[in-house]
Parts: sequence; structure tokens; C-alpha cells
Amino acid sequence: MPLLLKRLVLGLALGVLARVWMRLISDDPEFSWGGTVGVVGVFVLFALGTGISLMLSTGSRTKDRIGRGVGLLFLLPLFGAAGAQMMPTVILGSLSLHRTTWKSWIRVLFGLLALVLPVRVVLDQLINKANPWSVLGMLMFMATYAAVVIMTAPIFCRRRASSSLEPTSTSL
Repeated sequence: MPLLLKRLVLGLALGVLARVWMRLISDDPEFSWGGTVGVVGVFVLFALGTGISLMLSTGSRTKDRIGRGVGLLFLLPLFGAAGAQMMPTVILGSLSLHRTTWKSWIRVLFGLLALVLPVRVVLDQLINKANPWSVLGMLMFMATYAAVVIMTAPIFCRRRASSSLEPTSTSL
């Protein structure tokens, strides 16, 4: 299966997962097709952006920079509306995970800072609304953002100095 098609399917799955956990943790669950299409759409767009970034990362330095730019541009819609609060988690978590040449104390610091908001959200949700559905919703929330951080490898990882410019960390 071609890379972009795989990314499309992965983005679709993440979008559906995100929409389900949003409904599970909501105080007033409401279903609308417009909201669902919007949520799923931004995850599909993000996944396609990482696929384009990955494809272009094996080319010249210029193509690599264009690919990273496209990946970042397609990542931004994830941080619209309520998703804005997850921007530090995704950016800091991605840098912590994918910048393997950085000093370990910086990576650990970024990783810990990336966890501040998700830990607060999970604890708040489980303390105020502890039921099986909210627990499931929190597990889905954590899985969604873990996948997003892992998928950002083509955007944030350091490239080898070789001519192929392949990402130094593995990506989905």
C-alpha cells in the first residue's frame, strides 16, 4: 500500500478514535456530522502532512525543508479550538522523542513538560467523573496523542548528514 494511502487510513482511524473519546469524556455529549467531519478531517490532514514530509525527507535538503514545512502546516489544524491546549504536549513531546542527538537532560525536561497538561486532564477527568466510560475515554485520549507524537518523526527528527537525509528515528 502506498505511503500516503497508509497515512490516510491512519489519520482516519485516529480521527474516529479522537471523536469517540471526545464524546465519552464530554459532560454534554452531542453528535453532529459537521463536528465529526471536522475532527476526522484535521487528523487525516495531519497524517497526510506527515506522509508528505516523510516522502520529501529522502530527497535533497531543499525538498526536506519543504516537506517539514508542509508537515508543520498540516499539523497546525490539530491545534484549533479545544485542541489548542495540546500544542505544547505535541511539540515538546515530539522534540523530546525525536531529537535523539540533544542532551538527555533537555529531552527529559521537554518530555516532563509535555506531560503536564495530559496528566492534569486525566486526573481531573478521573477524579470528577470516574466511571468506566471516562476511563475508556482517557485511555483513548492518551493513545491518540501518543500516536500523534510518534507520527511527527518526519517533521521533528534530525536528519543524517548523509546525502539521503533519511530520518534518524523510525516513523509509522
